[in-house]
Amino acid sequence: MTRNTLSTPGTSPRPRGFAAMVSITLVGLVSVSILTVSALLRAEARRADLSRVDAQLRELVHVGGELAVKQSTTWPASSPAATQDISLPAGLVTDGYTLQLKIDSPTNDRLQLEVAAKVENRVSTQTLVFQNSTGGWKLDRAMID
Repeated sequence: MTRNTLSTPGTSPRPRGFAAMVSITLVGLVSVSILTVSALLRAEARRADLSRVDAQLRELVHVGGELAVKQSTTWPASSPAATQDISLPAGLVTDGYTLQLKIDSPTNDRLQLEVAAKVENRVSTQTLVFQNSTGGWKLDRAMID
């Protein structure tokens, strides 16, 4: 009498390779999980890097605005120079950052100054409006663009 080792009386035979199929399925699930986690980590690293760049640009725009307000006390009664490149620390220059003050549509009693911080294809700007009064140029309003 031949004995079937795959089944016992009253039960159906177990399929061959069941354990192999289960382990292959589990390996596939773990692989997909690892790929998903690594993609999420890459996206989070890129987001953090862009946040760092945006924060640096905002800080440069703020500094440029403060510098423009300080310089406005020495501006002549007629409109000052049209564009000024601000020198930055060597580390920022190496990373490609620039800071520029640009006067748009000046008149004898009002001028609009744009502070622009740039790096690669990212730009942050702020517009400052100055009024010329008896005490010199005074900041009237500031708008972040």
